[in-house]
Amino acid sequence: MGGTLVPSLSENKCILVKHLKILKEAVAVIGDGTNDGPALKMADEVTTKQKVKTANGKAAKKVAHD
Repeated sequence: MGGTLVPSLSENKCILVKHLKILKEAVAVIGDGTNDGPALKMADEVTTKQKVKTANGKAAKKVAHD
């Protein structure tokens, strides 16, 4: 499929990731974990912007890269 959604609200990221995962698509999310922690945790690949500032972002980055 392929595509990009930028920028987006945190709620929209969650909805999009959830639906793409249902369709068996690979999903990558860019964020810092401030409000988009849930979407980062659901994604297959995570790229964090600059420094990860929150525990959610750090946890999502660790899970995605382990």
